[in-house]
Amino acid sequence: MMVDPSVKGLAAAFFYAATSVLMTFCNKWVVTTWAFEFNNAILLGQMVFSYIALEALKRRGIIDVPTWSPTAAKILVPLALFYLGNVASALTALRLTSVPVYNVLKRVSPLPVMLIDWVLRGQGFSFNVQVSVLAIVVGAMITGTGDL
Repeated sequence: MMVDPSVKGLAAAFFYAATSVLMTFCNKWVVTTWAFEFNNAILLGQMVFSYIALEALKRRGIIDVPTWSPTAAKILVPLALFYLGNVASALTALRLTSVPVYNVLKRVSPLPVMLIDWVLRGQGFSFNVQVSVLAIVVGAMITGTGDL
């Protein structure tokens, strides 16, 4: 059965958003309700779950993930390390702030990244991308105004 690519894209965006929201609330619940301070354990659990989910989807033929190779590892190791730093920082921020403030901080982060990219590489972003990012940032700030 062939699925329209736009439907696949919409489904992927929906599941990404749902997973992001669910992870944020679950992580906040764990670090505040149980005063759980072992961010690395949460991170390890998320990575193991992600691996199992990706492997299951791969075996069912739903997604195509390349097999592991030393060449791929050389490319992915720096990416994985930055991801680990990002998640560790995010878990710490989530523990220290409310969920709305955390979401504002998370949604504002593309602005400095875009600016640094423009300064360092001289590469700008299209008008549509700039407007989209600005809309997300303004929306997040309006949403989190009561908690800022």
